[in-house]
Parts: sequence; C-alpha cells; structure tokens
Amino acid sequence: MKQGHNRNRRVKIAQETLQIVEQGHYVNNDGQKISLSEELSYAISHSRLYRPDDLNPQALANVVNEAGAVIEVSAESSLEAARRSG
Repeated sequence: MKQGHNRNRRVKIAQETLQIVEQGHYVNNDGQKISLSEELSYAISHSRLYRPDDLNPQALANVVNEAGAVIEVSAESSLEAARRSG
C-alpha cells in the first residue's frame, strides 16, 4: 500500500511540474504568481542533447564546460540516480 501511495504522490508531482512548465509560472502559498518564463527559455536555449555516439573523448574535448558540469552514464532509472546523488 505504501509503495502505491508513493507512486501516486510522484505522479501528482510530475503532473504539477508539467503544468508549471507549460504555463511558465506557478502560484506560491502566498498567492503570488511566480514567473519562470525567463529561466525556462534560458534552460531550453542552452540545453544540449548528447547521444551515446557523442560521448567519446574527442567529441567531449570540444564541449565548452564553463559550469564544470559532469557527464555520467549509468544503467539506472532517473529516480535511482537521484536517490544515489543525494
């Protein structure tokens, strides 16, 4: 029962997150509308897709990494990776 409850909670959070992204804003507990449009636009325009064949040392050597991001490939679900990373 508990596992089903946790799954339902995660589904609800995921649905709320998608709604916020689609709307570009959310309303906080004080009733204030918080816009995320600028941040979402920046995130989308600065996102990069790396396919498996792109993850070789030569290709990655040309990637500008000002933020010090780390690319890690593992055989696990997103939830498992999130749990492991803390």
